[in-house]
Amino acid sequence: MTPKGQKFEQYLQLPQVSAFLDTIAWAEGGISYQTLYGGGSFSGFNTHPNRRVTAGGYTSTAAGRYQELKSTFDLHSRTLGTSDFSPHTQDLHALAEIEAKGALSKVLDGDLQGALQELGAKGRCAWAALPLAGCRQKMRSYADTLRVYQSALARYGVVSVNSDSKNLDLTIDSSQTPSASVPVGLMIMGGLLLILVLKD
Repeated sequence: MTPKGQKFEQYLQLPQVSAFLDTIAWAEGGISYQTLYGGGSFSGFNTHPNRRVTAGGYTSTAAGRYQELKSTFDLHSRTLGTSDFSPHTQDLHALAEIEAKGALSKVLDGDLQGALQELGAKGRCAWAALPLAGCRQKMRSYADTLRVYQSALARYGVVSVNSDSKNLDLTIDSSQTPSASVPVGLMIMGGLLLILVLKD
């Protein structure tokens, strides 16, 4: 594992990161870590299945929870020092792709709208089904995407209610989060209907 891969290992412990990855998987239809493009499945995690599947008018090698292309798999395998296509490697590769598209800082800040804008900016087209992706394919609505993201945050212990505030401080319920240290002061920006801190 390269130093970059080790850094991503730490990021995977953060609720806002896990929630964003869950949101990508939902948008892309990644039902499981063994999902093929078009809804089929593959077995084994030794490496990317590299199957060209035609569905919905497109042909793609996309596979896994985040519908990673074989070319993207090869790229991030080199940069992270990975070789398999295990669930954990898929998570790491998704973070590497988010960073490559310039959206990692927004994801770490919990800025959903900002992250989506970065992923779709300048024709980056990271995940076609996400709002603002700019891939000229059918996209999920922003309202549904926000709902999924907020629900995921709640599963990871972020106590939240709707708010119109731009700068929001989150409270983490430590009983629901991983044992790794999680910052309590996460900032979410963008003028969205998002999260208000609930403090004792």
